[in-house]
Amino acid sequence: MIYLNNAATSYPKPSCVPEAVCQALFAPPREGRRGTLDAGSAEADCRVLLARVLGVKDPERIFFTSGATESFNLILRGLDPAGKTSVVTAYEHNALLRPLWALAGGERVRVACPDRKGIIAPETISELAKDAAFVFVNHCSNVTGAVQGLPALSAAAHASGALLIADVSQSAGLMPLDLDESGADIAVFTGHKALFGPAGTGGFFLRKGVSLPAAKWGGTGTGGKAVLSGEPEQFEVGTQNLSGLAGLAMGASFVLEIGLAEIARTVREKTASLRGALGGMAGVRVYGAPSGGAAVAFNIRGLSPADVGYILLHEYDIVVRTGYHCAPLAADAIGAPEGTVRASLSCLTMQEDLERFLQAVSEIAAGAAEAARCT
Repeated sequence: MIYLNNAATSYPKPSCVPEAVCQALFAPPREGRRGTLDAGSAEADCRVLLARVLGVKDPERIFFTSGATESFNLILRGLDPAGKTSVVTAYEHNALLRPLWALAGGERVRVACPDRKGIIAPETISELAKDAAFVFVNHCSNVTGAVQGLPALSAAAHASGALLIADVSQSAGLMPLDLDESGADIAVFTGHKALFGPAGTGGFFLRKGVSLPAAKWGGTGTGGKAVLSGEPEQFEVGTQNLSGLAGLAMGASFVLEIGLAEIARTVREKTASLRGALGGMAGVRVYGAPSGGAAVAFNIRGLSPADVGYILLHEYDIVVRTGYHCAPLAADAIGAPEGTVRASLSCLTMQEDLERFLQAVSEIAAGAAEAARCT
């Protein structure tokens, strides 16, 4: 099997990740808040490593959840967007859009659309963010791979008095990040993509001084007789996914060992080559422009995205994703109302797999063109 759906979940995982999960399951729980073992804490280890990946000097500003969806639900319930103006980009994921619509009814939401190169201009944010409370920016699109300039967009949002909440689910582990310097007030990430962690891991960065009321409550293992407590317990209530965090820590360690700059270079080169080859095929349309992400969206004339995905899987044993990729606003923004076929890489994607994929797409496009001539 050739796996090109890493924007959904990375595969394969480095062997050190499942090994760490198994070791955590067999060893006594390393949870600093609920035990007396003098063996450190799995959470603390993971926080330190993720801080290096995300460009955060203080690891205590990172809080764990089950992933981007839970993070956005907690953040939005805490911020309470009902009755307030929010700006979102056309690239936002349903992990944000659905809770935002559920809590605010889809009212007073303004959509920032990209230019022809897929970039959101700071001027667009400045115009839309007037009287807005929140600006949400997907740093790296899971559809086209477009990467946005967070510092400039953060500055534009702050100039209007809005908070900037970034989604770095696709970029965390794929490229160097500096959240401390980005200006983002909050940044959401997930662990099972380019960080190579297990599913059900992730969290968010909260800049010190940014107010975020708690949105869930429960046991923490600290606080003594106090019923309610402050950070980090107000965000990390209940028993943590220690085995998952052990795997996520090892995924982050793996990424750091290779080097984020090296990963970014490798992925950028392979993605650019893939994009160029697909764009040169008759009957194939590629969307967006290369800017650092690992996703390439395309369509084949005469076939629906679902048709192409089915043929790739059942005739060539190649896994991609088709449709709207949980980013429904992006389809119209890029001119693909029926959705797209998406091939997405990781730093472990083999060149020979990409060549076999390109050959398969070429054959499918040629077959579609021949069928059209015969009808």
